[in-house]
Parts: sequence; C-alpha cells; structure tokens
Amino acid sequence: MSCQHLENLEVVDEYARLHRLFFLAAALLLVFLTACSTPVGVKRVSPERVHRNIQSNVLSTGRLSESTQNMLYLQNLQERFARDPEAAILELHGLFATGVIGPNGLFALSELSFAHAEKSKDPTYYMLAAVYAYAFLFPDDPALEPAPYDPRLRLACDLYNRGLLVAYLGSEEKTTGEVSAIPRQVEFPFGRLNIHFDRSQLVWGNRRFVHFEPVSELQIRGLRNHYRFPGIGASFAASTEPVNPEEDSSDHLIPGLKVPVVLFFRFEKLHEQLIAGEIDTTAELNVAYENDSVEIGERTIPLELEPSSSLAYMLSESRFWERELKQFFGRGLQGTTSSLTMLSPYRPGRVPVVLVHGTASSSARWAELVNDLHSDAEIREHYQIWLFNYDTGSPIAYSAALLRQEIRSVVDQLDPEGKDPALREIVVVGHSQGGLLTKMTAISSGDKLWNLVADVPLEDMKLSDDSRKILGSSMFFEPVPEVRRVIFIATPHRGSFISDRRLGRWVARLVKLPRNITEVGVDVITANPEHFAFASVDAIPSSVENMRTTSPFLHELDSIPLAPGVASHSIIAVKGEGPIDTGDDGVVAYKSAHLEEVDSELVIRGVHSCQSHPYAIREVHRILILHLGDQP
Repeated sequence: MSCQHLENLEVVDEYARLHRLFFLAAALLLVFLTACSTPVGVKRVSPERVHRNIQSNVLSTGRLSESTQNMLYLQNLQERFARDPEAAILELHGLFATGVIGPNGLFALSELSFAHAEKSKDPTYYMLAAVYAYAFLFPDDPALEPAPYDPRLRLACDLYNRGLLVAYLGSEEKTTGEVSAIPRQVEFPFGRLNIHFDRSQLVWGNRRFVHFEPVSELQIRGLRNHYRFPGIGASFAASTEPVNPEEDSSDHLIPGLKVPVVLFFRFEKLHEQLIAGEIDTTAELNVAYENDSVEIGERTIPLELEPSSSLAYMLSESRFWERELKQFFGRGLQGTTSSLTMLSPYRPGRVPVVLVHGTASSSARWAELVNDLHSDAEIREHYQIWLFNYDTGSPIAYSAALLRQEIRSVVDQLDPEGKDPALREIVVVGHSQGGLLTKMTAISSGDKLWNLVADVPLEDMKLSDDSRKILGSSMFFEPVPEVRRVIFIATPHRGSFISDRRLGRWVARLVKLPRNITEVGVDVITANPEHFAFASVDAIPSSVENMRTTSPFLHELDSIPLAPGVASHSIIAVKGEGPIDTGDDGVVAYKSAHLEEVDSELVIRGVHSCQSHPYAIREVHRILILHLGDQP
C-alpha cells in the first residue's frame, strides 16, 4: 500500500472522529438547554390576543371557553368528550347530581351541550343547554348566583337564548317557526322535560300569532340604528291573523304588522328537578310593546328585545313602497277611510302621536323616527304611534278632512265614554304636505276656504246630501279638540317652488282625483255652474297645484292662525352653509316653512326629506318629553 493511500485513510478516520464529536457536543448542548428550561413558563403576547383568548367560547369562536375546558380537565373528561360527548355530558351531570361539582359544573354542562348540539344538530341538546344555563343563572339558593362581573353570566344568557331559539325551530337550518312547533315533552338522557304552554297567549287583541321569524340573526339595512336590549329570552317577529276576520280592520293595526315577541321558559326549583330527572317548565310569550322584563324570584330580569329587527323585517315585506307613487297619482287608496293605522293595539293611558307623511311618500318614510322613538323606554311607556296614509295627489283640503275624520272616528271608537285623558292630548307630526294637513287639525277656517270656490253659502247650493257632506267637511274646519300639539317638518306654508316649475305643472296633469271628489265636482258644476269657481272637473286643483307659491288656497290657509291652546313647533331644513333666511331645502324655501307664532323652531342643515335627520328626530323626542310635562 502506498504512502499516499495511507495518508488518505488517516484523513477519513479523522473526519469521522470529528463528526462524532460534533454530534456528541450537540446532544450535550440540547440536554443542557432542556435541563435549564422550567416545566412551567410564560411568554409575552399582545393584549389583543389575550382578549381574544378570554372571550373565546362556543358561541364566538366555536371553541369551548377556558372555564369549561378547566372543568373537563379537573374531571378527566377531556378525551371522553372528544370521543363520546353524550357520555361525557351524562357523567358530568351525575357529578352535579351527587354534589361533586356545583354551579361551575352547570355552566360547563350548558356550553358542552350547546357544542355537541352544534355538531350533531340535535335539538334535544340545544334545549338542554338552555336548561343548564337557566340553572346556572337562577340557582335555587340565591347565594350561588354568579357574580355580576363574571363573564359567564352574559354568556349563560346567550346560551339560554340561543339554545331556546334553535330548540324551538328544530334545527339551525330552519329559519321560521310555527306555533305548533312548541313541544309538550323533551326526553333527556337523564330524565324528561315537561313543557306547559297556555295557548291563550297566542291571542293579542283581535289578532292571533301564527308565525314566528327569529330576528337575532337578521342583518338590517336601511335603518341607521340597530337597537338591541340585552336580556333573557328568544326574540322573534310574529306575524298575525285576525281572530275574527269580519273584525279585521276594527283594531286599526297596520297591515302586515310584525310584532316583536320574546319566548321565555320559566323553571321553579330547577336544581332539585335536575337531580330528580323530572323537569317542569312554563313557556311564556311576551309582547315587547307591553313587557320588557320578567320577575324571577325577587329579581326583575330584562327580556332580550330587538325592535329594530322586527321593524326592518316588516318594512322589507311591506307594500308601502310600491304604493307611494300610486297614491300620489290617485291610484292607491282612492278615498278609503280606514287609513289611520297603529303599530300596536290601543292601550289606555298612552298619548297618540299621529305621523302624517308628505307628497309621493308613505308611512314607511317614518321608519327611522319610529325606530329611534321606540328605543326610548319613556316614550314607549307613555306614547302610541299612529300612522296616517292617504292619496297624496288629492286636494289638500280633502285629505285634511279625511285626517280629521279619522282621528275623531278612532277616538270615539276606542273611548266612547271619554274616560281616557291621553286620547285628548294627541300630538300630530306632519312632513311637507303632511304638515299642511297637520295645521288643518288645529284651525278655525270660517268661510275663508269656501269663498275661494263658491260665491254663495253652502246651504244655498243645489247639491245631493253626500256632496254637501263632503264639501262641508273639506271646506269648513274647526279645531279637532283631541289635538293639543302639532309639529311641522319642512312644511310649505307658503308653497313650494318645485310646484311652480314646468315639471310640477306637467306632473299635476297626471294626477287622478278620487272618485268621490269627481262625483262632487260633477254635481256642483251641473247644478250650480254660475256659482262654482271651476268650469269643469279637470279644473279642480290637485295637491301639486294647491302647493304653488301663487296658490290662493295656501294664501288663505297661511292667514289662519292656530287655535289657542294648541302648542306648535317647526323643524326646517336648509341646504348648504349659506344664510338661512334666503336658503331652501331643495323643495321649500325657508321663508315658506317659517312661522312666527310657533313655540319653537329648529333649523337643520339638510334636504327636504329630513324627517329621518338625527337632529329632527332628537327634536321630536324633546318635544314629546316636553308634552308629557305639560299634561294635567
């Protein structure tokens, strides 16, 4: 063997020896580092991550909360729950029944039941989650109630609400529920739940609840504010049908009304019943307009209310929107008299607020105002909202007569003996043309308006009884005694410059007058041609012509003061940042909307459709609170 070959072998051996030494050193270093590391340690993370970990639970992230995970580890059930969740829940229930675990176990049982229900879609476990949550929230011994700062308290409410909601629907995929879906019994792994439900709760005034839409998951559009009032119970928007179809319109409820209701299951001595395995509960249906809390023991617990969702859901299915132009061009209501509607049945002691919409509009345009007013407990407690809907192309005096007649008729029907003083404190709020109708509920016109259309007294005209009655109500006005306060919003007291323009005149020609006005016109012109101001029915002015700045009708109406004792307020919009006195809202000039004699005036920077402006709503709210203080 050559010397060169021996040298090469020596180099290879040396390389192998160094390689072994390197791995040995690395292994020693790893052992050293491991020996220096403690079994328990910490590392700094961001506050956001800490908050996410604290707030993580089965509802927010789909992961069990830290509290429930701790309970599983303490009872050595984490692996069993992953493998056989029903067996793990039953074992944990047994530990509660034997007193091994207390309230903490009830919360864990609720969250574990809900987690299993989410995967299995078994409504039994949704209901079980609600039962355990109730037991945690309202223990038999008040000393065991969760502390007010315990984050599990709110989560337990949500588990109860959500569990009850989905258990009632039958599955998360099902989006609506029928009354018949409320079960009588539910079989649990450890016993049975007996549900008692008095079906008389389904009757509300003259209506019966027939269909429930869960609202907690609805995403609202079109409403600026979404009001949720946290509490307990499953929230629904309930559809109704008349108990007696022949009396369908006698309650004056708005067509297609969706009523916010809360389903609540009440338990007594639930801890004892959970141990015994025989549980009784009473299902209660609460209408949000009437109840906002329940009594549990000596505690008053707020109900979970979502009025905004119910309102938006109702308006999404409403025919108001498609009727707006029809009602302007005279192809909508056509003179029907059932146009004053309510958002809830009449309740004595609550002052009516009558909302009157403007031209080519509908009551749906009050949605923002209604939504915000209903969010205030004091307003809900003391007021009821009525909506006046009318053909906005009809002559203003005729529409005002319908408004007046409707107010008097409804008040007489609801309170024929005059025992409810709240019905004698009505507030009327009108936007645009609706403000003119509003004014005409609170004036004494004498013969000023009549003299515009005839040169002889009404009693001297040759007319049918029906024609005389319609003309009398439309041309002669006395204050409606029940109206005590009026609010004008962007009201053209001296006309709208839009009505003066060519487009306004062209649109006016397309308006179709109500049939009964046409018939009156024919009757008057045929029998009294020399005394009537209009030579043909086509010459009778529509609301657009009534609102011209040169309109004799508006000139006379403007000269008539409001009746003594009627409080009044103006809300006026002015576009841009220029001078108010020479400004306008795009439809009505400030000088047309301004009234010297009102008790207050608020000018907001905005456009004509300002009834949804936050400042306008805030001002209406202020006035309504003021009105409460002025009542005897």
